[in-house]
Amino acid sequence: MQIQKNKKLAKRNNKHRYLLRGLLYCALCGRSMTAYARTSKRKTGDDVIYYYYSCISKESSSYALNGTPCTCRRIPVDDLDSAVWEFIISIAKNNSQLKDYLYSKNNLTYSKEISYLNNLQLELKKKQMNTMRWYHENTIDYETAEKALKNINSELETIHTTLSELTISQEKENQLVLSPADFLKAKTFKEKRNVLTKLPYRVYAARQEEHFEFFFER
Repeated sequence: MQIQKNKKLAKRNNKHRYLLRGLLYCALCGRSMTAYARTSKRKTGDDVIYYYYSCISKESSSYALNGTPCTCRRIPVDDLDSAVWEFIISIAKNNSQLKDYLYSKNNLTYSKEISYLNNLQLELKKKQMNTMRWYHENTIDYETAEKALKNINSELETIHTTLSELTISQEKENQLVLSPADFLKAKTFKEKRNVLTKLPYRVYAARQEEHFEFFFER
C-alpha cells in the first residue's frame, strides 16, 4: 500500500507545475533545491497535497554536508514562484535597470581591456611620431628609424585587430538576449519558463522563519 501511495504521489508531483524547477539553489548551503510534495489529511479524511521547494540536503542524507541536514525550511512553491516572477517583471519595466542587472559584470571586464589597449595605442603613436622626428633631425639613421617604425606599425596593427574583436564582443554583451517585451508578454507557464531559463543567473532562496528570501547570482 505504501509503495502504491508513493507512486501516486510521485505522479501528482510531476503533474504540478514548478516555475523554478532545476533553477533554484539553497541560499544557506548552496545545494540545489528540489520540488517536493507532502500529503496531509483533512478533517474530512480526504488527502490534501502541499507543494514545496526544499533543499536536497534536507530531504536526503546522501547530500547532507558533513552528515548534517540543511536547516533551510521548505518554501511553498506558489509563493516563491509568484515572488520571483513579480521581481522579474519589476526589473523588466525599467530597460536600463534590466540591462545593468543582466550584463554589467561582463561589460566591466571588456571596458578595462579596451581602455588599456587604447592607452597603449596612444603611447605607440607618440613613439611613432618621435621616431620620425628624430630621423628628420638626424638623431637616428635611416635603418634604425625604419626598423623602429616597422615594429611600431606591427604592434599598432595587432592592437587594432584586438580592439575590433573586443568591441564586437562588448556590443554582443550589450545586446539583451531578452528584451523587456519578452518578459512582459510572458503569460503562460511555458513562456515564463522560457524567460527564466535564458537568464544568466541562478536563483537562491532560503526560509528559516515564516518568511523566505531570494536573490539572483551568476
